[in-house]
Amino acid sequence: FDQKEWQIAVDLLKLDLDRGNEFQHSLIMKHQAQLAKLDFKLSSLLELRTNKEITAEEYLLKKNEYVDEKSALQGKIKELTVHFDDKFELVENYALVIMQAQDILDGDDIVKKRQLLLSVSSKVSIFDKKAEISFKKPFSFYFNREKSSEPYSKWTQEDSNF
Repeated sequence: FDQKEWQIAVDLLKLDLDRGNEFQHSLIMKHQAQLAKLDFKLSSLLELRTNKEITAEEYLLKKNEYVDEKSALQGKIKELTVHFDDKFELVENYALVIMQAQDILDGDDIVKKRQLLLSVSSKVSIFDKKAEISFKKPFSFYFNREKSSEPYSKWTQEDSNF
């Protein structure tokens, strides 16, 4: 990417993340409200059991149901929190590799070339003096876009292990 493309991508990503963060925040608030309701239900359930208005079996059955619901909601909240925090960092790392790739490939440092290849590909093989490369996502987008400039290579489909 050139700097102009990258800045446009960053601006679009920030807009997307802002919208995503608003949506994420509303989902987290919704889940936290559900957690509060479950805490109230658990408290009420305990009160019913303490007053011997329900049996121990009824109490345990309902309590386990509420505890399972709480665990599921807490998992959803954790998943939402982690997902959006990591998204921008992944894109920044991707862009950094892409912007440095051409300089590395044009250079003479074989170690850097090998490190680049290992970081962007999942499978490399050579057949009939042609490199066959499966790129990790999201690198496949960029490198497959550039395939016409490298006639000596055979480019393959992207690898889904990213």
